[in-house]
Amino acid sequence: MFGVCFLVMCLGQSPQMSERLAFSHDIRGETRTERIFSYERRWVIAGIVQQASPDAAFAGALPLRLNVFNGLVTLDGGVIVATANVPGTGTWANFTARAQFHLSKRFAVTYWHWSNGSLGTRNPGVDVLGASVRLRADTTRAGATR
Repeated sequence: MFGVCFLVMCLGQSPQMSERLAFSHDIRGETRTERIFSYERRWVIAGIVQQASPDAAFAGALPLRLNVFNGLVTLDGGVIVATANVPGTGTWANFTARAQFHLSKRFAVTYWHWSNGSLGTRNPGVDVLGASVRLRADTTRAGATR
């Protein structure tokens, strides 16, 4: 049942042909630091996490999307899998939540939170703040979203 709901949620989204690049940096000020570089197309996301050791490549899906305040804020949620534990003391599979505050049609301030949702014995997380830029968007379609 969950798989069917997931597919309906993903396929039910409006066809948005935007591509977005993002750079984010750890905001907790602890001894470790994470940087996320990502590429996003529709609800699929991939990139790298630069951290103390080892760095990790990741891919995932952000099928849950909510636009609020007339599209000025976008809230996303989904799952991410990585080639190494993120953070280093965490797990390779994580849930993610993201908020994007759109400054214009192309630029946004982005906040990410990654954690394993307490599915393991520990629940370390990643909190990063950064910027993203939209590379291309279908602007010919009436009512194009941010």
